[in-house]
Amino acid sequence: MGSTGPVDAATEAFMWYLAAEVGPHGVRVCGIWTAGVAETLSEEKLTEVGDANAPEPQAVVEVIAGMAALRRAPRLADVAEVAAFLASDRAAGMTGTLVNATCGLVLR
Repeated sequence: MGSTGPVDAATEAFMWYLAAEVGPHGVRVCGIWTAGVAETLSEEKLTEVGDANAPEPQAVVEVIAGMAALRRAPRLADVAEVAAFLASDRAAGMTGTLVNATCGLVLR
């Protein structure tokens, strides 16, 4: 799998421009940066990208946890909480931004 840096940068730039365009109409544009969400891993996915010796999903979760600044893999519930916050009035002042919900897998 190759680097996703250029695509990530393009996505973020698109969000900035979209926020500037639709902001005057009261529309906010926010995104969620995710990586290594444990519930999205399955044996099928792991064997598709690996070989017959692909690790068990739990072993992959442990590797992800070891790489994360918070020393745990992100959970789908973490991402859902961020999404609920962004959709709420509590985030009314946020637009043109990505929220990092990677447990520190991506630090930038």
